Amino acid sequence: MKDDVLISVIIPVYKVEQYLDNCVKSIINQEYKNLDIVLVDDGSPDNCPAMCDGYAKEDKRIRVIHKKNGGLTSAWMAGLDSVGDDVKYVTFVDSDDWIPKNYIGDFVAKAEEFGVDVVLGNTTKFYKDEYVKYTSGHVGYYDKQRLRNEIYPEILFDGNFHGRSVPVCRWGKLYKKDIIKRNVCYCDSKTTYSEDLNITFPVMLDAESVYFLPPNEGNYQYRLNPNSMVHAYDKNMYNSIQHVHPALIKACQDKKYESIIMQVYADFLAACVQYYKNELQNPKGFQQTLHNIELITKNEMLLYAIANIEWKHFRKLNVIIIRCLSNFRMFSKYLVTPLLYVLKRSGIRKPS
Repeated sequence: MKDDVLISVIIPVYKVEQYLDNCVKSIINQEYKNLDIVLVDDGSPDNCPAMCDGYAKEDKRIRVIHKKNGGLTSAWMAGLDSVGDDVKYVTFVDSDDWIPKNYIGDFVAKAEEFGVDVVLGNTTKFYKDEYVKYTSGHVGYYDKQRLRNEIYPEILFDGNFHGRSVPVCRWGKLYKKDIIKRNVCYCDSKTTYSEDLNITFPVMLDAESVYFLPPNEGNYQYRLNPNSMVHAYDKNMYNSIQHVHPALIKACQDKKYESIIMQVYADFLAACVQYYKNELQNPKGFQQTLHNIELITKNEMLLYAIANIEWKHFRKLNVIIIRCLSNFRMFSKYLVTPLLYVLKRSGIRKPS
């Protein structure tokens, strides 16, 4: 394939100096060469800013954006905002991950052949010496009618806790620049939870066609990094879910997919369960945990979701938490929650 289409690769960077070289070199060494590589230093306090500047001196395709720390969403949004008119497609790589040398070429080939708005790939998750491969279960070209019939009915909820018909990760996909730019209006730069869903969901609803790569192509290498944000206590999680799911409902309404709105409520219910588990790690202690959980129990979206979503078949721990959220009184507040709080911190059992 001729490298005649310019692709922007956006890499948010924060406190990953031990992984950054592997990530950047995997992009520099792509077989597909016509790349606009955007390293967004999100105010990283380690050696990452200097490393980014060093890469830019070595490879003229690399641009560096240095910004005040604002979180992952603000970083990739800053990178996207910098993309020029000559760019046709955008993809994302997180700075503790990496991609095989034919990765971008696989995506571009199908995007150009079929003229789709989004190409979706596959993922290999890596932790220590273990590799586990994940695929979406879909392969090939999907036009709008096929998306409506086969993808949208379970795009956020297939009946299982956080069960979805497609992966919602921001990475592992190639987007036409125009479609992702016109849907960034649904995103909040301060979001720290469900931030990928915040952009991928409206993009998928907007897409006229997509292509799913077969399992042997487009394999994003995802590192399960125990130091990453997703494994730590998120003090901003309540504000995030307060923004994300109302924004998803608005996307459904704007794009005339009101029939999908109940799936948003189902995903919101799952997010509230994750919020409960997150609060079991609150470093300010048990009383603050109780206070923060009580805040979410008064949320009208949560109460509506509990009343209207089938959730009693979820795994036992999630059902227990939903019952606590639906009736956060004496038994739930002063017996069940303290027990889960102690178990979480003792390591005997870790709610997941």
